[in-house]
Amino acid sequence: MFTKNAIDVNELDTAIAFQVHGLNITFYLNRLTAKGIYTFTEIAHFQFTWSLEDLPSFVTLVVVSNGKDS
Repeated sequence: MFTKNAIDVNELDTAIAFQVHGLNITFYLNRLTAKGIYTFTEIAHFQFTWSLEDLPSFVTLVVVSNGKDS
């Protein structure tokens, strides 16, 4: 695992990783919680549109999601 190596080599507490599968991107946080114990937590997941036909509903979802945070 790249983030485990990054934590060990650079003496970090935490590293961010991501996984791309098709048009899905998932972000993870890998944290050294104790000596030799690493926790891996999903922090975000994005699914992008497959076609231009789906684009209006995707944009609407983004606008609605951003409106909730305001």
